[in-house]
Amino acid sequence: MITERLYVGSDGGVVSTIDKGKTFNGPYSKHLQNIQCYSVDAGCESWGTVGCGRAMPATVATGVQDNGNLYAVMNPGPGPFTHLDGADGGFNASLSTGWVLHTIGLQATPQPVNASRWDIPTRTFVDVRTPPINVLKPGNTKDPDGLKNGSVVEYLYGSGLNPQGTILRIVPFADWRAFVIQNWDSQGDIIALRGLIWEPARTGIPTTEGTFWGLDQSRNINNQTLVATRDAHVWVSYDVARTWQRASKGLPTRPHCADIRFVKETDGSQHLYLGTYGRSVWIADLLADVEGTLNVPPEPGGIH
Repeated sequence: MITERLYVGSDGGVVSTIDKGKTFNGPYSKHLQNIQCYSVDAGCESWGTVGCGRAMPATVATGVQDNGNLYAVMNPGPGPFTHLDGADGGFNASLSTGWVLHTIGLQATPQPVNASRWDIPTRTFVDVRTPPINVLKPGNTKDPDGLKNGSVVEYLYGSGLNPQGTILRIVPFADWRAFVIQNWDSQGDIIALRGLIWEPARTGIPTTEGTFWGLDQSRNINNQTLVATRDAHVWVSYDVARTWQRASKGLPTRPHCADIRFVKETDGSQHLYLGTYGRSVWIADLLADVEGTLNVPPEPGGIH
């Protein structure tokens, strides 16, 4: 007997039906690298992050479109992704205590922040809780220095920056410095806090690549390395964001980069985890030099 089978492709993968849509079968997506990871900019439908940390060794969690928050053990492996929760994914943050905070997005009502504890012997998340969140009440908003709002904005952004932009990620750095990504109208900047002034710090990165999706640094002492992502490429800077070089070797031609996070494991190994919107999660195994600083070679060595 000839069976009529209909295959349906969507942003969630591939399924088939032999009874005209009454039931569906979907094993075809098992090995497809098509997970859509969210980033700190909600331009890809919703807001979310990649989470990793020393308290959950060789493990990465990420918020994804339609499939909640997922996690995978990367060594040995990489292993399969497992659900932390359902719906649309969102924020994931690894705490030093062994807990991961996570929440889902795109829901009709506000969702709680959940906490899952990483169990080292079984290498799984257990003991899911919903901790109480203390909401700060409005206090005295009067500027103690008597500055008008315009003066405050100029101080924070600098006269040459876009006052309509939104700051989406703040990365503390050594010596009281910090870096942020600021996006607006499909454009973006990396901004550095140098002294008391915020100023652009993206020399070498073309303006034609649109918004920034991720930014991170090594947490080692005396490290001068930053990594940033835009849709098409990963970028690296060795001179405190004064200049940038492309570091995308090994990635697809258009990876649709999302959030990026650095982790130094308890065994001393170092990794970058890169979420992508439609091509799953990528990992770069990094080597530490004798001073323990992050070493991400620019192309042609690149991230691979």
